[in-house]
Amino acid sequence: MKKMVAALLMSLMLMMSSVCMAGEDTMHFVDANGSTGYYVDVASLGFEGNSVVNARIAVKKAAMNRMFLYTMQFDTGKKTYRILESQVLEYDSKKVLESTGGAEKPRAYGDRSPMNSIVQYIYDWKNGKIKRID
Repeated sequence: MKKMVAALLMSLMLMMSSVCMAGEDTMHFVDANGSTGYYVDVASLGFEGNSVVNARIAVKKAAMNRMFLYTMQFDTGKKTYRILESQVLEYDSKKVLESTGGAEKPRAYGDRSPMNSIVQYIYDWKNGKIKRID
């Protein structure tokens, strides 16, 4: 119960950070697979100990005119991720088409997964291996 409340609070904070960052460019490109791009909102990063991080992630599918926004939690110790919230938007207009809440069960990710690239980027950012523009 305590973990669920913490996850819900973190979710709310991440949502609020997205409202506050309306004029800022905090989404950083991480990786691509064809016409699909993966981005992490560095302003949304919330670390819980050494192996758990919460982040807002965007997956942009230009060919479909869609953007998928996720509030996610990654556990690097277990190599799992879970989606806490998600939205589907029209990419060009940013109109929200669908929205879901409620944490999903953790899913495993492998070394070649885009999720692994996102986690590596997040920890490189945290450890100062990526040049900060702020």
